[in-house]
Amino acid sequence: KPDQKISRRVSQIHGITNADVAKSPTFADISSEVLAMLSGRYLVAHNAAVDWDVVNRKLPDLQPPAVLDTLRLARAVCPGQDSYGLSKLLVGLDLQSRLEGVEGQLHRAMYDSEAALQLLFYLAERSPKGQLSARQLIILSELPQITERRQGNLF
Repeated sequence: KPDQKISRRVSQIHGITNADVAKSPTFADISSEVLAMLSGRYLVAHNAAVDWDVVNRKLPDLQPPAVLDTLRLARAVCPGQDSYGLSKLLVGLDLQSRLEGVEGQLHRAMYDSEAALQLLFYLAERSPKGQLSARQLIILSELPQITERRQGNLF
């Protein structure tokens, strides 16, 4: 349950209303559990800067090895797409079949996270050499502010 009311505009995008979250815990109630689940893990998202901004504000102690952005990676691996929005890429790259049986819909956490993961797999497979190494994948998709933060900790 967010700290403030969900606006009508946000409800139209995500389909989540204030009534839907009325009995849900606040982030403060579950933050230590979320931090424990995410610690040491790579984070993957489409247009990850938006998600990382929220996560970083809510969990300032979280320092993932990397935050991988499938939007950045798609632009590098598949230049010339009409759109790099997640839904457009899923259709344009014919990835919908990989999401059959996934609970939810676009702009909902479960669906978007699985869609970003499947897009990541597809892009790694589609790279010019047939497969990106883990290092290449990180270089092409990592959010710059995460790289800078990690490098800043070295000195």
